[in-house]
Amino acid sequence: MPGGRCGGDERAGPVVGRWVLMELTLRLLHILGAVAWVGSALAFHVFERILARDGGSDMAVVVRHSQAIGSMIFAPASVVTVGSGIGLVLLRPGIGFTDLWVLIGIAGVLASGAVQGLVGARAEREVTASPTADAWQRLRRVGMADVAILVAVVVAMVLRPGV
Repeated sequence: MPGGRCGGDERAGPVVGRWVLMELTLRLLHILGAVAWVGSALAFHVFERILARDGGSDMAVVVRHSQAIGSMIFAPASVVTVGSGIGLVLLRPGIGFTDLWVLIGIAGVLASGAVQGLVGARAEREVTASPTADAWQRLRRVGMADVAILVAVVVAMVLRPGV
C-alpha cells in the first residue's frame, strides 16, 4: 500500500483509507458474527441429537440452560451480524436493500427469529414440562429448520444471486 494508506491511491487521501478500513472492519465483524451464529446453532443442534440418541434424560437440563446460551452467543452474534450487514449495505455503493441476496439475508434473519422465538420457545416449554419422544422430535425439527435457514443465508451471501 503506497504511502501506508488503505486506499492505495496517493491522491485519494486519508478519507478514502478510513472508508476502506471501515468496510474491512464491518466485513470482518459480519463474517465473525455469522460464524459464531451458524456455528453455535449447528453445535447446539448436534448436541441435542446426541442427547436424544442417548435417551434424552439430560435434555431437560440443556433446554433449561438454552436461554442463557442464547443470550451469551446467539443474541450477540446475530446483533453483530445484522448490524454489520446493514452497515455494509449503507457503506457500499451499488449494493442496496432491494438486492436479491440482501433480501434473502433479511428474510433469513426474520425467519430464524420466528422459528426460534415462536416455535422453538414452545417446543422448549413442552420438553421441559413433559420430556416425551414427540416433544424431543419437535425440538430437534426446530433446530434443523433454524440451521437450514442460517445455512441458506450463508449460501446467498457467498453466491450473491442477482449480482
